[in-house]
Amino acid sequence: MNQIDRFECIQKQKEPKPRIELMSRLGGQSLTLEAASLIEQYAVSQSDTLLILDEDCPYEERLHLVLVRDAEVVDYIEIGAMYVPGVFRELGLRNNTLQFSFESDAVWTLSIEPESRRVLGGLPRGASRRGSILTKRYMFLEHGDDV
Repeated sequence: MNQIDRFECIQKQKEPKPRIELMSRLGGQSLTLEAASLIEQYAVSQSDTLLILDEDCPYEERLHLVLVRDAEVVDYIEIGAMYVPGVFRELGLRNNTLQFSFESDAVWTLSIEPESRRVLGGLPRGASRRGSILTKRYMFLEHGDDV
């Protein structure tokens, strides 16, 4: 996994609800997400991109971890809670693993698998996954306080 610049922001808003529209630099396809700011993007493979976004509200922040294949969302995790401040800081990259901090000094570890798995639950406290319980999972998250 390495930093890349596959998507550009073409429109964003914070109010009344966070919303950002991104366009792929590779094929001109657009993608709209419920976030306000694109923080980082990482190439996971030729077609997979990990997008790190937030809602641009430092005193009540939510971090969005979005795995995109071409211009389609294949997995989506949110971290955060009401009245909890947070700032994303990358701590390390290795293969398909990203280590970062967000709401404290504790280390979050995000691993991305090339093949999906069906797994129930499995996210640390403070994190939630978008989609149904039967949605295939590519991203797996651990939190330093829970290990």
